[in-house]
Amino acid sequence: MRSYKKLRKYFLFSVLIIFIIIVKKESLTAQAAGNSDFVIQNGTLTEYKGSSSNVTIPNGVTTIGSYVFYDKSKIKSITIPKSVKLIDIGAFKGCTGLTSITIPGNVKTIMNEAFADCKNLKSVTMKEGVTEVAYAVFSNCSKLENVTIPKSLLKIDRNAFDDTKWFKSMKGEFIAVNGILLAYHGRDKEIVVPKGIKDLNMIFSSNDNITSIILPNGIKEIDWDFYSCSNLKYIELPDSLESIGDHAFYECTSLTSIVIPEGIKRIDDYAFMSCRSLNDISIPNSVVSIGYDSFFQCESLTDIQIPDSVKTIGPFAFEACSQLENIKFSKKLSSIGTNAFSSTKWFQNQKETEEFITVNNILICYNGDEQTNIKIPDYITGIADSTFENYYFVESISIPDSVKRIGNSAFQSCSSMKSIKIPDSVISIGNNAMYGCHQLEKATLSKNITRISDGLFYYCENLKSVHIPDGVTSIGKEAFFYSLSLVKITLPDTVNSIGEGAFQYGRIEKINIPKNVKVIKSFSFYGSNIQSIVL
Repeated sequence: MRSYKKLRKYFLFSVLIIFIIIVKKESLTAQAAGNSDFVIQNGTLTEYKGSSSNVTIPNGVTTIGSYVFYDKSKIKSITIPKSVKLIDIGAFKGCTGLTSITIPGNVKTIMNEAFADCKNLKSVTMKEGVTEVAYAVFSNCSKLENVTIPKSLLKIDRNAFDDTKWFKSMKGEFIAVNGILLAYHGRDKEIVVPKGIKDLNMIFSSNDNITSIILPNGIKEIDWDFYSCSNLKYIELPDSLESIGDHAFYECTSLTSIVIPEGIKRIDDYAFMSCRSLNDISIPNSVVSIGYDSFFQCESLTDIQIPDSVKTIGPFAFEACSQLENIKFSKKLSSIGTNAFSSTKWFQNQKETEEFITVNNILICYNGDEQTNIKIPDYITGIADSTFENYYFVESISIPDSVKRIGNSAFQSCSSMKSIKIPDSVISIGNNAMYGCHQLEKATLSKNITRISDGLFYYCENLKSVHIPDGVTSIGKEAFFYSLSLVKITLPDTVNSIGEGAFQYGRIEKINIPKNVKVIKSFSFYGSNIQSIVL
């Protein structure tokens, strides 16, 4: 026993000595390099305590942190080492003594307002390797007249050089650098964007003067670029285009038709939202996904052909397309978001004749009487997002073994449901599928799922029994949040991660953590009644 205590004491003493040596070594290294004026944490320069007019940032710094040199007007020169990869927000903002700066090529990104309000800055040299200059980086550097732009620079925010001599000196209708459009000074209603432009940079966003525009080959994505161009009636898209990004044509209320070129892979969230005059659109057979609210409130759209390449349609994608009556669905469609087709003529017609409204045998709506027990037909292969959400009257739902996928929030807030059995045919259950099923006491899960999804049993405060099958590898974020009646649960050996807040505010008293678990996120057992954890 004495030998054990002596050994333990020696071990703890050794650990303490090693810790002191490491800390002392780091301290000596900083002082030896003359860097006592710099506070560096994990490679990030977080504070400058010095008063020198000529600053050399220590080698080894990888990030110059936000506002580190903010308003330090006495600084006249700064040397940035080759180790730096990121200059963060406002890092040198208001350094009015600075007259020139060289940014080495190892710096990939210069973040928002990094050098803004450096009133006496006259020269900026960015070396080959710099790839992005973000919002207002050099804005209000009123004396800046010499700027060296490397060929590697792929992204320049349109406001990056606002109110600089360099930017003001540029002449022409289209102002561009490295194919990135920085300004358009024309007043034409019909615009032909010149060859060589690869990034529109939101320059035409909210321009209510444009009625027609032709884009050159080379542009790969449009994203917010024609947001609220309310008088735009015609646009010609290039064959090089790969995706139509978020809000690309949001509220282009005069746009009546558009041909999307072959090669487009995505139509992203809100892409054509509130294009109220749009009545003709051609979607090519290359598109694989149609995003959230992408065609919401396209009130003039009567027909749509969704090609077989499309696999997913996001929530509310065609909602409130009040005249949409004829829809040709993709044969490969496997995921349909919440209310994707609600408030359309097609949906209203379905409600008049169908108890179970489906698309490609995916159940998107139960239209029957308020029955307490619902039996889903055995031809159904999937249950779409939110299909039974807020069906408070349902006590039980019989799911056939033809179903393979259950969508997000599929049974959310079925507050009277007491039990549910997920057949072994099911291979995935979406996030929040049983969220807020307050009366749910027992859940039997498919043995073929591999993940307990985020929020799966969130606020199921009466859940007493659930078996997690072998093969499950992860417990999602807040999966059993506030499951007050669940006092015992067994995790299979296949589990390797437990998500943030997974059992938060629960009543589990004891749990065995499998040996394969590598990650336990924060708040996993916070506020729970846990008394024993076996690792």
